[in-house]
Amino acid sequence: MQVAPLQFDVPQCPGFCTAWGSVIECRRRGGFCTFGNCRHASRPIGRCSTFQACCRSMWG
Repeated sequence: MQVAPLQFDVPQCPGFCTAWGSVIECRRRGGFCTFGNCRHASRPIGRCSTFQACCRSMWG
C-alpha cells in the first residue's frame, strides 16, 4: 500500500492574510492590538492593520 504525499496550496486571500499576519507578529513581539492610539502606560511598536496600533506596556 502506498501513501500519496499531501500537498497544500497557500490560500489566496489578499488583505485578510496580511492583517492576520500583522496581529501574529504583534503578539510575537509582546504587544497587543488596539483601535486608534495606544492607551496610557503603553507605547506603539507597530501596526496590526490600518486602524489598529500594536502597543506594548511600558511596565513589562
